[in-house]
Amino acid sequence: MGFRAGGNGMTERPGGPAPRACRFSHGAVTAAGLAVAAGIAVLDWAAGPAASLSVLSVFPVMAVAWCAMSEHAVVVASLAAGAGLVVDRGAAGVWTALALLAVLLTAAALPVRLRDALAHQTEAAATDPLTGALNRRAFQEAAERERLRAERRSEPISVAYLDLDGFKEVNDRHGHQTGDRVLEEVAEAVLKTIRGTDLFCRIGGDEFVLLLPDTDAREAAAVLNRARGTLGTPQAPVTSSVGIATFRIVPTTVGAMIDAADDLMYQAKRQGKNRIVAAVVAGPWMRWDPGDDDPVADTVTIDVEIVRV
Repeated sequence: MGFRAGGNGMTERPGGPAPRACRFSHGAVTAAGLAVAAGIAVLDWAAGPAASLSVLSVFPVMAVAWCAMSEHAVVVASLAAGAGLVVDRGAAGVWTALALLAVLLTAAALPVRLRDALAHQTEAAATDPLTGALNRRAFQEAAERERLRAERRSEPISVAYLDLDGFKEVNDRHGHQTGDRVLEEVAEAVLKTIRGTDLFCRIGGDEFVLLLPDTDAREAAAVLNRARGTLGTPQAPVTSSVGIATFRIVPTTVGAMIDAADDLMYQAKRQGKNRIVAAVVAGPWMRWDPGDDDPVADTVTIDVEIVRV
């Protein structure tokens, strides 16, 4: 389970936004590359046969290959190689253009390979090698960005803490290899359910954390219910206890959000396991008191246990 290929030739992190190779849009980079290649062609024509400047086109071609898609680099390379035919359309000119095109296409392949290698390293550094979910460090960094965004925009943000029920028995009875397969199945089920902007992390052992930006309690519960529906099968012979904390006032740390969801997960365990316990947090977590006027009662599915802490 690895990164998914993105439309920009880069890779999308599972449960997280894809890193960008360049801050500019593909169209802007390609247009700039074409302009530079055209300028080099004009200078090459002005210099005459005494000085060949066409090889300088390797720089805009490589820049476009790095920042945009390789197909865009082929367009720039073709323009640069074909520009010489305007002056010399004879056999010599054709051979020169073809040779330059071969050089430019080879040069375009280098940044693409480097970019892919860097993306692979980024994947290895950011993900759990077994499940493909984000590791704790990568999750903390990405979650902090989402926390600040939610705080700035006054948007709700939900955090779910998922713990597998009976996972130790699976390991003890069937061995760690089977346990690993169960973890892979669970992670795959969640990754198939969430959006590209959501952040999914294996926080340790059989415990996972899911952060859902701009998501209310109903939506968060629906996502977790869909993922939990794949459990209890021969491929994943476990159930799960889930705590979901939806924040209207964003806490000051990612750890505080995780702690709230973790507390709710333990309430799900105490209530009999294999269930979701959810709460809308409208203030500091430790200052809540039990009450009947639960603000989340009308916003989650009927099979979700509700607590107000």
